[in-house]
Amino acid sequence: MSDPRPGIWRHSAAGFLATLVLMFVTEPYVDRLRGGRIVTALLLSLVLFSAALAVGERKKLLLWAGALGAPSIVLTWLWNVRPDLMPRHFAVGTALFFVLFVSVRLFRFVLGARVVDSEVLCAAVATYLLLALAWTFSYILVGLADPKAFAWTSGPATGEAMDGFTPLYYSLTTQATLGYGDIVPVSPTARLLAMTQAVGGMFYMTLLVARLVAVYSSQNRPADRR
Repeated sequence: MSDPRPGIWRHSAAGFLATLVLMFVTEPYVDRLRGGRIVTALLLSLVLFSAALAVGERKKLLLWAGALGAPSIVLTWLWNVRPDLMPRHFAVGTALFFVLFVSVRLFRFVLGARVVDSEVLCAAVATYLLLALAWTFSYILVGLADPKAFAWTSGPATGEAMDGFTPLYYSLTTQATLGYGDIVPVSPTARLLAMTQAVGGMFYMTLLVARLVAVYSSQNRPADRR
């Protein structure tokens, strides 16, 4: 049985995942460029725009996504072009709120799917990466509020702020529970976020695998004979 919900899911989940992966794999190199901030803003805008389409399976949801995503894109560009006009935490905060909204919508789509197909798998992977992006914004906000919230113990980033590719790298390694130890949360807020992300990442994968296995087993179960 196919998923009965109409809309643009069939055309957007895979494309949205592609934009996310593009931003994640290019960020380490873009961060080193002279105009890297503008390129990062462009990639982030592309991700946020694709995210609005990915959750807009109905016109009402698309309008809600646009209303929440547009301020994120505008404030992101405003801070990158004229950082003197607006504190950065406004741009990061609106992006965080929108990413959380999209994550919830995608996760509901995955849990409510009646078949396991490529779109469901793409949405599931995209949700995992979106959670990492949400915590990335959270770490940036914590670093802006308290420059001493994190400590660097090794590597070229020693003594630097939680900025650029660093928070994304720290977020993904924490969510994957790798824990290299080169960046250490020091403040109580930073430690709470890191602890929550590590536990949340494990719970997400557990729930996801259990749900997908259950749906796959159900759709491949032979029909009852009368």
